[in-house]
Amino acid sequence: RAMKYGSVLVDLAAEQGGNCELTAPGETKVVEGVTICGPLDLPSGASVHASEMYSNNISMYLKQLLKDGRIELDLEDELIRAPLVTREGEVLHEAARAALDGEAKS
Repeated sequence: RAMKYGSVLVDLAAEQGGNCELTAPGETKVVEGVTICGPLDLPSGASVHASEMYSNNISMYLKQLLKDGRIELDLEDELIRAPLVTREGEVLHEAARAALDGEAKS
């Protein structure tokens, strides 16, 4: 009753009876303006959605890299610089540099 109208509750424990007393395993229902979802067998459906999300992320990242059909590395853009490990012989990725410096000191 305290939840805001239009809220959505997804009870991840629906298959085992749920964490919300209003959860109906395998059903989605609206109670006092709150949508309560009681999905079953979440692991079997998660891989499909995870793959779709991952492929979308990769596509969007590649679009960010391409300018006029050519790869352009804008090192001022954090989304491009952060995953870049090396460029022109220089280690740019901080964690990789720290790991290499640690190995060099050993």
